[in-house]
Formats: sequence, structure tokens, C-alpha cells
Amino acid sequence: VHLAVWAVILVISFPLFLIPWLRWSTKTYTVTSKRIITRSGIFNKVGHALPLSRISDVQHDSSITDRIFGAGTLSLQTSSNDPLLLEDVPKVEMVQVEISNLLFNDVQGAVDADPDNTTILGGYANFLTNVLGDHDRAEEMYQRAVEADPDDALVLSNYADFLADAREDFDRAEEMHRRAVEA
Repeated sequence: VHLAVWAVILVISFPLFLIPWLRWSTKTYTVTSKRIITRSGIFNKVGHALPLSRISDVQHDSSITDRIFGAGTLSLQTSSNDPLLLEDVPKVEMVQVEISNLLFNDVQGAVDADPDNTTILGGYANFLTNVLGDHDRAEEMYQRAVEADPDDALVLSNYADFLADAREDFDRAEEMHRRAVEA
């Protein structure tokens, strides 16, 4: 009878524990100086390579369970408004800082090399606001991005949010939102 009980427990626990563990153990994230590469899958393999130049913001989220295991989820925002989510990342806060350093360490060089690239300008403005709290330089980058492409809806929308949240300039924020919708 005890053997039958253990057999039932084993059969029930297999899909509850082993399959999620297999999914987790076959998922890899590789961060290079040029891109972030994801690979996952037990039988069917799926891969994705995201160039660092396309990332405009890096955020992390850690549930209470994640914090127990020292992990979390990274959200890599791109200009397409479809973030790449990296789940169960160990030491997620440290990884976020390292990716931010890769993205923005030589951002002035990137801006100088391509001064009209709204993805770089807008991403840098976002970083200056959210990470460094440097609103003056952030506004300068947003203005340069809008000058470079007055019809970039993402930059206009982010600039509008910046104006409302950081500057409390609701009139200019409303104007930027209107322009974003029209773009």
C-alpha cells in the first residue's frame, strides 16, 4: 500500500516539479557587448538576439518568490513597445545595472557618431531621467530627438510623459501627446 501511495505521489509530482525545472534549466540568456541572446526549449528550441542599440530602457521586477531565490524578471524596452522579458534572472538588480552600463557607458560616443538617431537620443533621455535623475540633460536629449524626427511617436510620447511627470508642464505635455497621436 505504501509503495502505491509513493507511486501516485511520484506520478503527480513529475509534471508539477520536473517539467517546470526542465523549462528553467534549458533557458539561457547571454549578454555580450553588442547584443542579448536568449535560447529556450526542451524539444523545440527558440532563440532571439536583440542588439543593445535597440534597447531604450531596462527595468526589473522581483516578486516575493523571486526575492527568496535571489532572482527576478528583466524587461528590456525597445522602440517597438514590445519589451523582451527575461524571466528568472539570478541577481537581477546587478544584471540590470550591468546592462545599463553597457547601454549608456559610452552613450556620448554613440550620440556623436549618430546625432540624429532618435532611438539613441530617446533611450539616453529615458536613462537620464529614470536612472540618474538628470532632468535637464534628459530634456536636452528629448528636444534633440524631436528635432531629428518630429514624427517619431514613441519619442514624442515619452517626452510628453517626461514633461508631465518630471517638469509638471502639463500644457507642453498635452501638446507632445497630441503630436504623438498624429504621428
